[in-house]
Amino acid sequence: PVGIVAKIIFPDTWIRGIALEEVLPLDLATKREAWVNKLHHLSSIQISRWIGIGDTSRNSDVHVFCDASERAYGAVLYVRSRSAHTSVVRIACSKNRLAPVKKVTLPRLELLAALIGTRLLQYFCQEISFDISKATLWSDSTVALGWIRNDPSKWKTFVSNRVTEIVSHTTPSQWRHCPGDQNPDDYLTRGISAEQLLSVDSWWNGSCWLKKDDTWPADRPSHMPLPEAKKTPQVLTITATEPIIQASRFSVYWKLLHVTAWVFRFIATIKRKTTYPQAFSADELKNARLYWIKTVQQERFPVELEALKRGERLSNTSKLARYNPFLDGDVIR
Repeated sequence: PVGIVAKIIFPDTWIRGIALEEVLPLDLATKREAWVNKLHHLSSIQISRWIGIGDTSRNSDVHVFCDASERAYGAVLYVRSRSAHTSVVRIACSKNRLAPVKKVTLPRLELLAALIGTRLLQYFCQEISFDISKATLWSDSTVALGWIRNDPSKWKTFVSNRVTEIVSHTTPSQWRHCPGDQNPDDYLTRGISAEQLLSVDSWWNGSCWLKKDDTWPADRPSHMPLPEAKKTPQVLTITATEPIIQASRFSVYWKLLHVTAWVFRFIATIKRKTTYPQAFSADELKNARLYWIKTVQQERFPVELEALKRGERLSNTSKLARYNPFLDGDVIR
């Protein structure tokens, strides 16, 4: 949390276009001097080397807090060790990063913080052979938690890729919501002076409610629509009732059949990528003839066609009724 104060100065210089050899503007120089002048307080910090893991008389579990601000994001990991009468929480490690100079939405930064927390947890568990499934991860972002608790394929690429990595090491049930004002990781993303850090108990020992399970904040599932959802593709199916060729433009029946056969051959060539002999086969001309029979019947006798499809008798007023027609496939015979 102390180092991030100085880190934030660097993107401020980049945004203003200040070269490396140039003198800092007064406001940035003042921030830097105030940070440097209080660094000596770090020598007064004492950190216990024992974090409670390895003692068979105590049960241990791990808690990771994730948070983000517009300037930085990160995660801090605590180990809680419990015995029959006492419960001790100690900080183990933390990691933070500067937010990109290019504007990124806060929910995305919160998701990046969750990703950092997952990686930090994975590293910690590998180093000390701790069961990662016993860990609990906390975030104050209902949007980021909503992304993690849903199928990664529902989200756009940026969110989907990061959620996929998160759920490959943790389960959605391990993630819980904590109020923003009770998240100790807030210091890691906004910064704090070395002098103030000495007296911030929540940074060193986690939130006060962490020692007892029955005082944990209630989880808040979000029922609001989440951003970054993929748009569901809509397929529009159009049924064309118009014939592929205007038969009225042809005065010769056989010419109509040949042109129709050419159209069908062209469509088949595109689909199957095969070649055909120059002359039409008998089947090609037969299919062209059947096409026009069906087309004329659908245009002139739609009521009779539907009745025959349903297995009903034709009305006596129908012109086809006296011929006792029947359906052969899709063609009235």
